[in-house]
Amino acid sequence: MEKYKKAIDDFNDVKSFNIMYPDDDSLYKKLSKYTNAVHIYKTYLLNYEKARHEGDTNVSISTDICKFVVHINQLTNKMKEFSHKDPYLYM
Repeated sequence: MEKYKKAIDDFNDVKSFNIMYPDDDSLYKKLSKYTNAVHIYKTYLLNYEKARHEGDTNVSISTDICKFVVHINQLTNKMKEFSHKDPYLYM
């Protein structure tokens, strides 16, 4: 749970997109399986932001990052069911 929270804090520190924390602490066990994906997407986000500040906007990467954040936030808010087939689990 602590590693997931730290990964979320690090991701959110980039300030472009924000992943929410669950109100229900029981979700942390399931969400913690996404820790590696959060780390990977933080790297994508840092690279995207660096390029954006240099004048290069990549809509495809931005859309991919946004899809990930929305997906995690929907799981966090119980708007979407957890699936063992979720590709983000295998990153």
